[in-house]
Amino acid sequence: MTQADGDNRVSDTVRSLADRTKEGVKRRLSIDRRALAVFRIGLGVIVLVDIITRSSNFVAFYTNEGVLPTSYLSADPLLSVSLHFVSGDVWFQALLFVVMGIFAFLLVVGYRTRLATLASFVLVVSLQEYNPYVLNAGDLLLRWYLFFGIFLPLGARWSVDSLHGTGKSDGHSVENIAAASALLYALMIYTVNGTSKLTSDAWTSGEAVANVLNTEKYTVLLGNHIGGFTELLVFFNWSWLALLLASAFLILLTWWLRFFLSGAFIAAHTGMFLTMQLAVFPVVAIAVLTLFMPPVFWNRVESLTQSFMMSDGRARRVSSFLWLDIEPLTPRRIRRGVSFFAHIFVGVVLLTSLMWQVDYAGYGEVPEEVENVADPIRESWTLFAPNPPSSDDWFLAPATLESGERVDLLHLTDEELDRPPDAGGSYPTARWRKYLTHSTFENSEDRIDRLAVFLCERGARQYESDPVNVTVYDVWQPEPVEDPDRIYEDELVSYDCS
Repeated sequence: MTQADGDNRVSDTVRSLADRTKEGVKRRLSIDRRALAVFRIGLGVIVLVDIITRSSNFVAFYTNEGVLPTSYLSADPLLSVSLHFVSGDVWFQALLFVVMGIFAFLLVVGYRTRLATLASFVLVVSLQEYNPYVLNAGDLLLRWYLFFGIFLPLGARWSVDSLHGTGKSDGHSVENIAAASALLYALMIYTVNGTSKLTSDAWTSGEAVANVLNTEKYTVLLGNHIGGFTELLVFFNWSWLALLLASAFLILLTWWLRFFLSGAFIAAHTGMFLTMQLAVFPVVAIAVLTLFMPPVFWNRVESLTQSFMMSDGRARRVSSFLWLDIEPLTPRRIRRGVSFFAHIFVGVVLLTSLMWQVDYAGYGEVPEEVENVADPIRESWTLFAPNPPSSDDWFLAPATLESGERVDLLHLTDEELDRPPDAGGSYPTARWRKYLTHSTFENSEDRIDRLAVFLCERGARQYESDPVNVTVYDVWQPEPVEDPDRIYEDELVSYDCS
């Protein structure tokens, strides 16, 4: 064999190895278009459900008659970016809720999907920024994945768009920066959360899940009944920690192995949904995890459901009257240029978020220019880490009516309460829990005063006799299991309603 033959063989080997590496990376960082379709439907349904659940506190949290009128919000320039800040009138806020619901429905059915995704993202962020004191990690996760969805072909399959050829392309998988970013962002969340939990004595001793499920303010449904099953909760503790530390395999694995690992994460988040009040977080996480489901799974799903699907011809007739073809109005060269710079933008955003995580975890510092874009604390994904809550607390608002009757204006009970029957029941919703908890933080005196004003006004509408005064207490129990009789009471505000 000559030297030239040897060089050619080495070159062929290197080229083959490079090709296989490239193919392996693409296979692991691509998303099946059918997964994107289910993800799209999931996001749309979540936004619709979120609108409905927020509507139960519509006046309290999103109008001038509630706890945060626009006159208060104008003092914070960061909040003025919200479209909902234009007016705190009930009719205007209700109109925005309706418009948001319309675009969420369009997202579900996949009609003008990119426009529906963009509009949903803008309106969801606007609503969240109007009242940031009721948000949790699920809200942040929802806005991130609506953002990624803008740059992904969510309407390529199982949508009205796909029936008319819009968004269709060859192949089952999407292989671009936006797809990789959507997967890597989820991996970053689990990795940051898992490494944070490793620094916690509660998590590494197996006690963390039991601590959380023995605080009534978080528990719901099954969570109210399993706090005493210590061995089972220790198993859940170690299982969840192991999943978090193995989250890299969501990317590394393929085929059915990736399906089973994704399924394990979905099962864990389903368990959270059935046991804890975490607002939209568990269901958004489940929607995100569908992106990891491999093509072999979707092939099986499609073969099982094909006979139940409406035929293309019939579905086209049903939706054709809605369609207006505007695609030719945009030249292909412009579309390609916009797509190129959009994907670069997504990559930069992902890198910036990673830098925030590094800064918040204490492994490095974010440049000042990056830190000014957003507060790294709001972008953190510690989530019950490093130390999960182990104390319980609830809020009371005893008031005296003009008739002399004593009532509780927070719970709207006709008697003064020492403690709600269920501490978790002291919060009408998970968002009330977040708002009241935020009210105990430093520099929250104005919000507490506004809460007192709102309670007086609500009491005047609820009772025939107007409230004379109201006092809001934060009552907390440092050791609900070991020492349930040790209870402390902090007066947050005492307000004269007259």
